[in-house]
Amino acid sequence: STLLELPRAAPHADWRVLAWVAPASFIGMPFGVAILLWASADLLRIVIGIGVLTAVSILLAGFELKSRPRNAQLAGTGWVSGVLHGIAGMSGPPLVLTLLAMKTDKLTQRSTLVTYFFFIGAFAVTYYQFAVGFTWHEVVMGLVLLPGLMLGIECGVAIFRRTQSGVFKTATLFMLLALGFAAIVRGLAGLIA
Repeated sequence: STLLELPRAAPHADWRVLAWVAPASFIGMPFGVAILLWASADLLRIVIGIGVLTAVSILLAGFELKSRPRNAQLAGTGWVSGVLHGIAGMSGPPLVLTLLAMKTDKLTQRSTLVTYFFFIGAFAVTYYQFAVGFTWHEVVMGLVLLPGLMLGIECGVAIFRRTQSGVFKTATLFMLLALGFAAIVRGLAGLIA
């Protein structure tokens, strides 16, 4: 899906950020898979949800980075993102929160994310294929769901073009809040069941 968006996004991406975040996320992903094999998935959902809610709350309270993050900080963001991808396929929040705290413009934020998701998606597909392999059922389901995904991407692009920067940031933060709450609720439901 991000392959379709890559030609539009890549020229506007922040490649300095991606140069540190993407490789570090590749290193973090196997750690996330290992954690998932060791710990309760429901408990991990709750921890991730609390982490996302905490970070979003800090940004909603007005926190902004005074300068661009150092390379080591960007690598740390990437590593956490990779760990989260390995655990839950949810690599976006660390990078989204970093980009929002950096006060980058909405085009750079979105373009950097699309480009990053392309790289981590390609790595994840390759990694999982060699680690456990895909079944034919998974391949067919992916192909069946692809048209809906493509339609969703085009709708998202159309909405993005009409959205002002302030609205974009607020909407992004509230989507992350919803994601954090959903992770906690799903984790609690799994622990109770």
